Amino acid sequence: MKSKGFNLVELLVVIAILAILLGVASPYLVKFYKTYKFWEVAGEVDYTVKWAKIYAMKQTTNVGLCVVNNELRVYDVGLNRGGPTCSGTLIRSVRSEISSISIVGSGAMFDPRGLAIYNGSVCVSDGQSFNMQCISTAGIRTIKGAGTCPANCPQ
Repeated sequence: MKSKGFNLVELLVVIAILAILLGVASPYLVKFYKTYKFWEVAGEVDYTVKWAKIYAMKQTTNVGLCVVNNELRVYDVGLNRGGPTCSGTLIRSVRSEISSISIVGSGAMFDPRGLAIYNGSVCVSDGQSFNMQCISTAGIRTIKGAGTCPANCPQ
């Protein structure tokens, strides 16, 4: 008589093989997940900086970027050019939900032509890598590197 299915020994062997594979793969999965989350936040910050510039041109208004408590905030500051960039109407924000990923920088301000009124930077770092947006009258430049965020945009 032919039996269909698995016996207990075959089932235990399969479970043991799966446990070994999971034990070997789990450190790589954790590292992959942390790298993925870092680049997800870095991409979102990159997009938000460029979006702020386009928003300023589309709405013909001044737009301020500021970094407060691990969060990039974008404000519609209206006609105000001389005041702080962290005032006006909050229109967008990006925050890192993972404590090992930090968002730092000096912020910046765009005028209705999309030019930087105030130069600045926004940088995302996980301690191992950084992705920095350097904002100046010449445009937006992205700098990537190893380590933590530099104090200023490298020339």
